[in-house]
Amino acid sequence: MRFEEGQKLRIPDKRLPEWVTVMNALPLAGGVRLFVLDANGRLLPQPVDLTDAEAARVLALTQDGGGDSARVLAGMWTLWMPKISSTLFTAILITGARELGPTRIFSAGS
Repeated sequence: MRFEEGQKLRIPDKRLPEWVTVMNALPLAGGVRLFVLDANGRLLPQPVDLTDAEAARVLALTQDGGGDSARVLAGMWTLWMPKISSTLFTAILITGARELGPTRIFSAGS
C-alpha cells in the first residue's frame, strides 16, 4: 500500500489512536516508516514502522462518493436530536417562566 501525506489511516495492532493522519512516509526495506498526527494535529512521539504485511492490513479512509446519503443524514439526525431537544426544552421552560411570571405559570393550568 502506498501512503501519502494527509491520508487518514486506521492502523491495527500498534496501540495508536483509532484514526491517524499521515504527515510523512519513508520506504524501508520490507516495509514503511510513518510519521503520523493524532486527531488534534499533534505529531505522535514515535514513528510507526510497518512491514509490508502490516501495511496491507491498514485501512485508509477515502472519499469515494459511494455512501448512502440518506443513512448518513439519518445518523447525524439521530445524534443531534437528543442534544438539541433537551436544551431547547430547557430554554422554552426558562423563557416561558420569565415571560409569564410565577403566578401565571401556576394559574395557567386552571
